[in-house]
Amino acid sequence: MVGHGHCFALFIPGGLQGGVGDRVIIQEATILHRITHVLRLGAGETVLLFDATYSWLGRIIKVSKKFIELVIEQVDGHKAVIPEIHWLLPILEKDSFEEALSHATVMGVTSITPIITKQSARQVRLSSERQAKIMAAAAEQSKQFVFPIIRPIISFEEALAQRSKEAPFILFDEDGEPALPIMESLAHSKPSLVTVLSGPEGGLTHDEVAYARSQGALVCALTPTILRAWVAVSLGAGMLRACLKQ
Repeated sequence: MVGHGHCFALFIPGGLQGGVGDRVIIQEATILHRITHVLRLGAGETVLLFDATYSWLGRIIKVSKKFIELVIEQVDGHKAVIPEIHWLLPILEKDSFEEALSHATVMGVTSITPIITKQSARQVRLSSERQAKIMAAAAEQSKQFVFPIIRPIISFEEALAQRSKEAPFILFDEDGEPALPIMESLAHSKPSLVTVLSGPEGGLTHDEVAYARSQGALVCALTPTILRAWVAVSLGAGMLRACLKQ
């Protein structure tokens, strides 16, 4: 939904039943509390509610202790940011994975495939419920409402074998080439899909980087410094979105 940058957005898992001009009643306790006590919105103000498929811009008509009445002013289906970005992310420890997932959601990353590398963690220590909460919070802040698809864990070799061979393949590594020429080339070619690989805490091994190169990876450095794994996701995804904005 475009043009509502200063309107608060809230995730409502069950969505709303109604179209433009319809009045709806919200009684769900958590949403009611957030609108009235956290955001402190009242009659006449607007709020943006969204689920996994649609967003609804509603103007508050009435607020009581037990319900809020809204009139729906606009309904939009979610549109994914293009081009698609499919991220191959080595498994991280809990806090780092949470940060990476949050920033990937903000940047409109299409999918995240957790992969096993030499220096990665062994398993994702987040429940699917916790992952959904992190993505919802990031979507509320960014108003980018399409959540990344979290794919099953696979090995480093499987991830590279399964990627789309027609799509550009970017590896962010501190020993790579300057990013600008690669980004300019991508911007000129206007790909519909990009596959990205970044390292775990401690980085990819020299053998892993060499293997990625042999599989067609364009290796570029985000900065001349060593980044936390989740920072590389945030910075790399942001750079791609800025350079490939369509």
